Amino acid sequence: MNSTKKGDQFEDEVYDLLASEIAEGRFLGDPDRCRIFKKKGYYSPDRKRDIVFDISIELSLAGEEQPSILILVECKNLSRPVEVGEAEEFYSKIEQVGIAKVKGIIASPSSFQRGTIDYSESKGMGLLRIDSDHAFKWVLARPAHTLASFDFGQQGTNDALRSISDDSYTSDVFSAACYAEGVFTSSVSLFLYSVVREAAKSELSDYSGLIVPPPEQLLGVDYLPELEIEMRSIALLSQANYSGGSVSLDAVLKDLGRRDDLEFLESEEDLSTPGGSSVLGSISFNPNRITVYGGADRNSPRTRFTIAHEIGHLTLEHGRYMDKEYVAESDFALSGKQSLGISGLERLEWQANTFASYLLMPSESLLKAFTHLAVQFNLRDKGFGWLFVDSQRVNRENYFKVTDRLMEMFHVSRQALSIRLTRLGILNDSRSQPTQIGSSLRKMQNDLF
Repeated sequence: MNSTKKGDQFEDEVYDLLASEIAEGRFLGDPDRCRIFKKKGYYSPDRKRDIVFDISIELSLAGEEQPSILILVECKNLSRPVEVGEAEEFYSKIEQVGIAKVKGIIASPSSFQRGTIDYSESKGMGLLRIDSDHAFKWVLARPAHTLASFDFGQQGTNDALRSISDDSYTSDVFSAACYAEGVFTSSVSLFLYSVVREAAKSELSDYSGLIVPPPEQLLGVDYLPELEIEMRSIALLSQANYSGGSVSLDAVLKDLGRRDDLEFLESEEDLSTPGGSSVLGSISFNPNRITVYGGADRNSPRTRFTIAHEIGHLTLEHGRYMDKEYVAESDFALSGKQSLGISGLERLEWQANTFASYLLMPSESLLKAFTHLAVQFNLRDKGFGWLFVDSQRVNRENYFKVTDRLMEMFHVSRQALSIRLTRLGILNDSRSQPTQIGSSLRKMQNDLF
């Protein structure tokens, strides 16, 4: 593709993004007062002719033909960070347009040099990075950039900041990263509001009917109690005629195929995340499809948890919030809670992981299996938990003997099993309050002894 065609394609992408914000009423107010153009010229008294800009947006008060605020967009489809000299050149063109209050935006699929960021801030210009070529971990049912607000916290700000300033960084979920008036965000609605609000404030005219803050729109994921998630996994296992031991995911998938028109695919394709981690599996909705990649062994603990995780998204009706999600190898390397910066996505992932744990290691079967092993290996809770692991060899040996057997019974990884046993109050339970299940297990073992 030649450079001109490549540039035009990126301009079309930016234009479509901004046009959709206007058409959907997410751009500052009444769509009838906002007009967007490609390759429109604006007269320069210095040049005595028009300067043509890639994209322009005109905001006009009711009954007025001339725009009250003009936004000019320069599209830089570069394979390197945008340099400060390019920002200076663009601003020199903006200064020559003598109509209305003019604001500038530089759009690029690449990042921006530190000097470019500083210069743009000093001149009141906005920076917009659009990166839609890579596979996103989450593809939301509504594009993330259309939401005016998230429960981001500092993580969300850092995500946009890194994307704007670091060319090698790509977000797992956001196709847009923006900077204007000292604010980093991935919401295009908030970005556009930030670009023009200072212009509106500096004018004496009444802009109340033209410039309004974007509506508050959150990714509100329903809260599901853990007990409800477990009950849904139990219902699924019952429909698949589960009777104990290792769960037959083939039976579960077959039942879901009949009930929810789920299609299960095994692909030989090797996919990687932008960070280089292997993609293990994915789910997409409408139609419902679960795929595992790289010729994965369906019986391996990692693949089984991947499939169960995606089944969780389907069973818990997460298609209301997203169109697609993938699981990567790096997801299993994380210790503790992953901070996504977006409470809704964190809740979706927690629910899917919790469901997968219950599906692969049903409480009743797991507790019965552990109780028999505890009898076999003469394990007792001496106040340090049923499986207390420290530097003593005997405790380590007990831990590995028990988990080795349970891993074999349920075809799960030691990591997934350990997390499950900890949540049941079996592993290292003395460091927290005994759970109800842990107390019930103690009674079961006492009865056996």
